[in-house]
Amino acid sequence: MASKVIYQMRSTIAQYSLFLCLLSVTSCDVTEPDNCAAENQYPTSLAILSATDKQNLQTRFDALSNGQLCAHKFNSYGVIEQAGICRLAGIMTRGSEDSMVVLAKEFVVRLGIFTNASDTSMLVVERRAGIGITTERMLVVFKNQMYQGLEVEDTEISVWLYADGARAIHGGWEAEIIIPDCAFITEEDAKYAALGTEIKYWSWGEPSTIIVSLENLQVGATMVVVPVIKDEKKELRLAWRFYVAFGWYLYIDVLDGAVLRTDQLWVS
Repeated sequence: MASKVIYQMRSTIAQYSLFLCLLSVTSCDVTEPDNCAAENQYPTSLAILSATDKQNLQTRFDALSNGQLCAHKFNSYGVIEQAGICRLAGIMTRGSEDSMVVLAKEFVVRLGIFTNASDTSMLVVERRAGIGITTERMLVVFKNQMYQGLEVEDTEISVWLYADGARAIHGGWEAEIIIPDCAFITEEDAKYAALGTEIKYWSWGEPSTIIVSLENLQVGATMVVVPVIKDEKKELRLAWRFYVAFGWYLYIDVLDGAVLRTDQLWVS
C-alpha cells in the first residue's frame, strides 16, 4: 500500500509540474518518460543467449549436478526448463512433507547461480503435492519472486523431490531488475488506457473476442514487474495488472499506458 501511494504521489507531482509549465509564459523542462527511462537504463533487457553461452551454461549445470539430477535444459534466456522423467527411487515416507519443503528450499539456493535465489527465507510455497501411500515423488512450487515489494511475473520455481532427495527443478528468478525513478501513470489513468482493448482467444475450437469495458474490468489493480518479449529480447517492465472477467490478466505499462500483454488464466 505504501509503495502504491508513493507511485501515485510521483505521478501527481509530475502532472502538477506540467500544469504550472503550461500556465507559465516562460518555457520549462518536464522530464518525459522516455528520457527518464533512458537515464535509468530502464527496462532491464535480456538478449537471447548465443549457442556458445547456452552450451557453457549447460556444461556448468551438468558439472554441478554430477549425474545426480534429472536431465535439464535451458531456454533461450537461460531459465531452467522442465526436466524429462527421472528414474524413480522408491516410495517416499509419509509424514515427511515438511522436511521435504525444507530440502526443496535448500536445493533452490544450492543452484543459486542458475535460479538467482540466494536466501531460503525468501522462498514462499505456492502449493505442494503431498505424499500418499504409494507416492514416488513430491512437487513443491514456490511463488513468484518479490523485488522491492513488487511481484515479478513468470518467476515461479518448481522442485520435484524423490525418496533420495531433490533431483528436478524448473523456473527461476531474475538476476537484475531496474525500477526507474520516473513519474508513473495512476491506476485510474491505466484503467482508462485499458478500455477498448481486444482480447482474442479460441473457445471450443472457435475464435472469440473480449472487449475490455468498465463492466468487465475488475476494480483495483496491482503494480508488478512483467517480462515482455520484444524484438527477440526479454524486457522486464513495470505494469499495472488488471483482472478482466472472465479469467484474464491485462498489463498496462506504468510509463506510457501501452498494453504490454494479456494472460489467460484458464485453458480453453
